[in-house]
Amino acid sequence: MTSKTKLIGAGAAIAAMLAAMGASSFAEFTANGTSAPQTFQAGTVKIQVGNLLGPYVESETNHGSVAELNIDTPMNMNPGDIWTGPIKVINTGSLSELFTVSSTNVTGALFGGPTAATVSYLLDPPHLPPSQSLGANDYVFLKPGQSATIDISVHLPYAAGNAYQGASGSFTMYASAIQADNTVLGPGDQVVNPPAPSPSPPPSPS
Repeated sequence: MTSKTKLIGAGAAIAAMLAAMGASSFAEFTANGTSAPQTFQAGTVKIQVGNLLGPYVESETNHGSVAELNIDTPMNMNPGDIWTGPIKVINTGSLSELFTVSSTNVTGALFGGPTAATVSYLLDPPHLPPSQSLGANDYVFLKPGQSATIDISVHLPYAAGNAYQGASGSFTMYASAIQADNTVLGPGDQVVNPPAPSPSPPPSPS
């Protein structure tokens, strides 16, 4: 074997050895792992308006009138009467919520015209001045499972004339709820029964 052949053979052997070393450099031990399934679910905003908790009760606006015969009923209103009845609103969802109340499906001559009967809503026990009812910008806070009592008040003005004799009407109380967390109220909006602030965590021991 010539020296030239020996050199070629040695070079091929070295190249093969280097190739084998390069291939083995990518053969590290490896391992993988996964966690248990991480499950999330969105909460729910639900609200339920129940039936009246008791009968409507009359309050006279002109105390000391000639006759207080107590024969009035919500189906036999006098001009000047105010009839109030409590109704329960319940948070049946899983999230804390804010709700407002209003009237819908208002029908009938009693609730129309220049001196129509009016409907107002108050949170019981009162969280607003006695003369101020819940308006469109007044929100009531409820935790999940919590309830609030809303007083429905119907007032037939004393100025109602003969055109209202025998007039009738009806309405439906409407409650509209939104999530309380991460909700920014607009200008003029307010929470009439804000929740108590969360207690501050105790200081860390030094």
